[in-house]
Amino acid sequence: MEHLIELVKRDLHVFLSSNPTFFYNECDLQMHIAAHLSNSNNYDKIHLEYFVPKNIIHNEITQSLVTPSLSYNPQNLYIDIVVEKNGEFLPIELKYKTAPLKQNITRFGETLDRIDILKNHGARDLGAYDFWRDVSRIECLIKRFKNVKNGIVLFVTNDKGYWELPQDGSTPNYANFSMRPGKHGVNKTWQGNTAMSSSRPSFTVAREYKIKWNTYSTPFQYCLLEI
Repeated sequence: MEHLIELVKRDLHVFLSSNPTFFYNECDLQMHIAAHLSNSNNYDKIHLEYFVPKNIIHNEITQSLVTPSLSYNPQNLYIDIVVEKNGEFLPIELKYKTAPLKQNITRFGETLDRIDILKNHGARDLGAYDFWRDVSRIECLIKRFKNVKNGIVLFVTNDKGYWELPQDGSTPNYANFSMRPGKHGVNKTWQGNTAMSSSRPSFTVAREYKIKWNTYSTPFQYCLLEI
């Protein structure tokens, strides 16, 4: 019997290979993925914005921090998508970070030329941090709940800075949160003093992960990381 993680990974790859070149925002991506998984009839239930009270996994989250801080107060979790099958639950966290894009679109039967359809998110350091923080959160869920064996973090972007930066030999403050292709270490720490460190504390992940980017329609690429 195919394991749930392999089934979900396959369905996500199929989804990304057969869909439009862009989504208007992260919610648009979330709803399309949820509909695709539901329509596949491979799962018992598909949950959206799955609520997990912060006190339930407080210990696991605190233990992952490099320097536990009394001022840091973890928030309640709302997992983007949770897939349920045969009593097993698989959380999926999504990130959709975009660079500006103009494209023709059709609305109410009319073609609208060269419309600004995607905004510039910028702030790659925060985007990369949030990606790895999602990895850590899913690790905490796996550690806390016996019916959670695996999880997935899916990052979709048309901003090539995520898979190209930082440059070799450079050490920006977010170097340890790099998403370049290849193997990445467990320490997710800011380099030097940064204003973000109080609200986004440094942490560790449970193991080394290997990042691989897949092109599904230029200029978009996606990284699907199995936790």
